[in-house]
Amino acid sequence: MAVVVQDRPTPGVARLTIDRPDKRNALSIAVRDDISEALDLLAVDDDVRAVIITGAGPVFSAGFDLREFDTAATDDAFATRLWASSDRYHRTVLHFPLVTIAAVNGPALAGSGSV
Repeated sequence: MAVVVQDRPTPGVARLTIDRPDKRNALSIAVRDDISEALDLLAVDDDVRAVIITGAGPVFSAGFDLREFDTAATDDAFATRLWASSDRYHRTVLHFPLVTIAAVNGPALAGSGSV
């Protein structure tokens, strides 16, 4: 099941929807990697001029999925994946060359341990 859904609501615009409403759209490794991959592909897509990022359900995003930090504390291989995913995600978003719009449809939190 996809954790980030992409569609094209209008010509020139791509929309990425974080689709984990049951987890308040927390930014897990899978979500960060899916967003990074989608943005890499959209950056070189001549048909796209702008990207909208939104969340499914009533919460935009709970921030990082803090349960993954619990796992990382006891699993070095997982910790390596977590930090590599985080670094890639932040670098990709920071350097993304197209207009990017956050369609904040609800709370945007700094992190959530209850997801």
